[in-house]
Amino acid sequence: SVYENSPIPSTYMNSPSKMSSAEEVNSVYENSPIQSKKMPDKQQQSVVPKKRMDASVWLKKSQPKVRSAKTSGVSSSTIKAYGASTNRSLSSADASFKTKGRGGNSSNKPSRRSSLSTPKNNRASKSQPMALAVQREKQQRHKVNAEADSNETRTCLDKRTARLRYGKDFKADVLQHRQQHPRLNNGTNHSDKAGSQIHDRSLNGVSIVVRKRPIFDFEQSRGDYDVVSIDNSSSAMDTCIIDNCVMHPDMKTKLVKPLFFPAQAAFDEHCSNDDIYKNIAEPLVNSTVKEGVVATLLLYGQTGCGKSYTMSGIEERTAKGIFQAIASLRAANDDGTNNDDAGQVTLQFVELSGNKEIKDLLCAKSKEVVKLLDDEDGICRLLNAKSIDITSPEHLLQKIAEGKSRRATEATDKNGVSSRSHACCQIRITGSKGVLTLIDLAGSERRGDSLYHSQERQKESAEINASLFALKECVRARASNSSRVPFRNHNLTRILRESFERDGARLCVIAAVSPNATDTEHSVETLRFATAIVGTDSQIKEGETRTVVPAMKTFESRDILSPKQWDNAHLKRFLAHKKMDRVKLTNKHDGKVLMKMSVQQMRTQLFDDKDSELAKRLFDILRLENDKIAKIQRADRIKLSKARKGQS
Repeated sequence: SVYENSPIPSTYMNSPSKMSSAEEVNSVYENSPIQSKKMPDKQQQSVVPKKRMDASVWLKKSQPKVRSAKTSGVSSSTIKAYGASTNRSLSSADASFKTKGRGGNSSNKPSRRSSLSTPKNNRASKSQPMALAVQREKQQRHKVNAEADSNETRTCLDKRTARLRYGKDFKADVLQHRQQHPRLNNGTNHSDKAGSQIHDRSLNGVSIVVRKRPIFDFEQSRGDYDVVSIDNSSSAMDTCIIDNCVMHPDMKTKLVKPLFFPAQAAFDEHCSNDDIYKNIAEPLVNSTVKEGVVATLLLYGQTGCGKSYTMSGIEERTAKGIFQAIASLRAANDDGTNNDDAGQVTLQFVELSGNKEIKDLLCAKSKEVVKLLDDEDGICRLLNAKSIDITSPEHLLQKIAEGKSRRATEATDKNGVSSRSHACCQIRITGSKGVLTLIDLAGSERRGDSLYHSQERQKESAEINASLFALKECVRARASNSSRVPFRNHNLTRILRESFERDGARLCVIAAVSPNATDTEHSVETLRFATAIVGTDSQIKEGETRTVVPAMKTFESRDILSPKQWDNAHLKRFLAHKKMDRVKLTNKHDGKVLMKMSVQQMRTQLFDDKDSELAKRLFDILRLENDKIAKIQRADRIKLSKARKGQS
């Protein structure tokens, strides 16, 4: 009521500039009834400050603070472009996370918010977060650091929490196992094999390839570690090994259970996109152009494991490879009947969201709905989908980039730019009737990763998992040479009808896995899915369980000796440090001899029976030093005993 009756609101509202100067505010405040109005002592102590703030300082503090969004991107010399998309989402969300002000006034200061304050709608707008993963990542990182700093007594832990808490012991065991087997993750990545040698291992034209991405810096900073190993030393099949770090039911013993997954080819974190294209995609491109084969390349894995990165590298090299193969095919034509239509390339690019909606990615705004039509020849046609004639590799990459820019991506709890749909890029060669289909599947998710999803995101996850299940059944039927392939269960499998039914069709599934220990269940399920496709799931083996022995806690030796163990030189240094220069020592005197002497013996032998006070002081100094060192040694013995009990 005092403030409402004061001239401050009327002066502020009637002034043209809202506030002309700090002196004017001071004058208005001095003449207002706020100064003359006296309040009770108790309220005056809690509300009125002891020292009135000057108006210029008050105006300066009342202005909104515009904080700059400082980004903290993930950088690593090993992964450079590999995690570019993840880094962008992490940086933007990091910025939004850091720009949140604390707000509010201090508890010991009165609130001065009035009509002079800047309206909320005029304040600096905050950037919208792009990735939910960063906020979850920060919370998890702070939680791990807090548990490491505090004496956590909770012993009943879930798998992921236990892997992070006892990460040092698990990581040491995995590294020791790799040192004993140098062939693991040696970086060869089939550099000694020809391009078509891996596809010769396929089963009825179906092959499985495993690619492991490198671990990121921000994952290591939270305590995560690498548990996936690749062994491609065998000439028949490669092996992907996952060290499943778990706890014994007593929640004290740490166990490592290795799982061995067979694959036609496996690539570790040292491989490049050139290695993937040379060994996997290039044979499919040459077969499509020269032999008219229907070839399909699928990328499968959890969200955030590098599927889109791998597909981008394959698309870039495939565009050049197609036209190089066409040029070589035309050059090899010796009969002079070189037909330009024989190398005509057409492109169709669609997006599948759920089992009903199909979107044409080559059209910015298309009102017509894309539908599927099955011909009598066993070919599934994309009605109302735009088909573009491609003239060069650059033209092909340009159209693919335009289509990918229209693809649906959303921020999830696991990945800031998670693909929420299946992208199907279909390239047809007119002359040879070959078809090359590149499909970047949406990332699979487990229930723990979709816990914080909205209802729409959860519905998308359910549709994604349903389409992947239908795809698995069709590929499994193709690999087992079944007479009936259930391709009608989903639109995705209908588009791939030629790959399942046409003779000589070749299909390759690249299973991308993350190396993180916290994603062990994801990686295991991805590889089980991949091996079940070709029918090699019966060859999955469980290795011998290893018991993790924690590293013995070593205490640095303090190299301290009790006075009884001092020699003559040590005793002289000690007396010089204590400024006991008047002590007459001989070469026969050491710490053991002096500790046996009484005060009277010290005065007689070391001070010529003259200075009893110095003798008493020397006696006390030696006993005090002996008690001090004995206390330190006793504490070290207790620590060592506790460490040994923990080892047992």
